[in-house]
Amino acid sequence: MAENGNGRGAGRRANGGPMKIAVVIQRYGKEITGGSESLCRETVRRLAQRHAITVYTTTALDYVTWRDHYPEGESIDDRVTVRRFRSLRERDQESFNRYSDWIYANEHADDDERKWLELQGPYCPELIEALRTDQGHYDAFLFYTYLYYPTVEGLKVVDRPVVMVPTAHREPAASLRMYRDVYRRPDGFVFNTHAEKRLVDEAYQPPARFREVAGVGISVPEALGRDMRLETPSLLYAGRIDSGKGCAELIEFFIRFRVHVMPCHLYFMGSLHMQLPQHPEIHYLGYVSEQEKFAAYGAATVTVVPSRLESLSIVALEAMAMGRPVLVSGGSDVLRDHCLRSNAGLFYDNFDEFGETLSLLLRHRELAASMGENGRRYVRENYTWERILEKYERTLQKASHP
Repeated sequence: MAENGNGRGAGRRANGGPMKIAVVIQRYGKEITGGSESLCRETVRRLAQRHAITVYTTTALDYVTWRDHYPEGESIDDRVTVRRFRSLRERDQESFNRYSDWIYANEHADDDERKWLELQGPYCPELIEALRTDQGHYDAFLFYTYLYYPTVEGLKVVDRPVVMVPTAHREPAASLRMYRDVYRRPDGFVFNTHAEKRLVDEAYQPPARFREVAGVGISVPEALGRDMRLETPSLLYAGRIDSGKGCAELIEFFIRFRVHVMPCHLYFMGSLHMQLPQHPEIHYLGYVSEQEKFAAYGAATVTVVPSRLESLSIVALEAMAMGRPVLVSGGSDVLRDHCLRSNAGLFYDNFDEFGETLSLLLRHRELAASMGENGRRYVRENYTWERILEKYERTLQKASHP
């Protein structure tokens, strides 16, 4: 058997031909709104038009508990074969947080990191065993997200060509020793942004020869949903509504802004994971359709992305595609990079900067319109599905035929 530089068995298909690809990710489904999960599903659905795709994932819908939601076993989702495995235990968030605080602050053994990984979940050893026994059926493996048990343990048992989409960002867990081994194992990487690639190179120096910076394709629906009549001026947040995504700070900053600077409205749309305050200028649009989501982007004055932990930010790119400027957390290298490369957004690191940048976008419509057009162009030149899929296929083929 031929081997590549990492000692893995080489793929069997001729360069450029259809491949049999196994995809590994912690959650998978059209109802899941997480960034890496959405990226995975949108990408593999399109790859499945040319390649045979099987996704290995869990039965979970909720990433907090990993509670069973989808039926265990095999199903078909838009040409993609999906094999689901149960997590053997639900996550106790309070216990996991306590253990995380301890492990980040103290010297610890490798067994402690193993315990942390299992507590984080999804703990699904049957999925790992399926990868071990099924791997001979595939030409290559595509692992999404470096962080979770399926990737950490799956990489240890797979002896086929591997490409990883790490969706990495600065977070305490990234400093754990076990992730050095994770980044040594893939034959290739597909990064979401140049900032993510720099971060991984600086932190881990992975030996993989094949690397692409891709991201995700942004497709604006031909027909938008119902007319989203938002009060103006308006600030829009889209995605998982969670304090961990910066929403609590956003609400605090917004309330101070409208009291001390100027009146405006804040709209949230997406899945609700925290309580929103009862406030006449804070509105919840609910979980909306794809068409309604893009209509809301177009109706808002500014879209805000307050998370410091972003590996791509599909929301920022979708808002840019609709010709609207974005206001983002400067604590995210990825978001800062988007703003600097596109000239389509501004970033902030504290309330004073939040107030200054938001005021600038709300008061100066010509500036906001110009930045919006810059964003449209940035997405058109870098984030079409044709470009994205070409990069994925090129990396998978190179990893399979070094």
